[in-house]
Amino acid sequence: MDSKITNWLSTSTSGQGVSLLLVTATGYLNGAITWQAAVASAAGALALIAFPQNQKLVEVVQTTTLDVEKVVDAYRLGLGHGQSLSTAVGPQVQLAAMPVPIPAPAPAPTPVATVGHGATL
Repeated sequence: MDSKITNWLSTSTSGQGVSLLLVTATGYLNGAITWQAAVASAAGALALIAFPQNQKLVEVVQTTTLDVEKVVDAYRLGLGHGQSLSTAVGPQVQLAAMPVPIPAPAPAPTPVATVGHGATL
């Protein structure tokens, strides 16, 4: 039987989309990929299934999927950046105790002129 649905699902991009969707679901359920990567991959897979043999759309979806994955990776790098700096193993530098200078007391002002009964100006 030669129906439109059979022809549609038998195209190479629809087959790739179904395969990608199954791999994405399996990877997510096994914990091999995060939900962010699974959503990006599933969106690409559904586009391949929905729009078979549309090479221009396939390229756009693949580029968008890669861009989303890059954003997620950059986000993860930013989250782990402070942690990796605080837990980095390397030479530990010991800071020597620095003596804190104690300011000398200010000298008493010298009188400019003495007048009368010991009053100064």
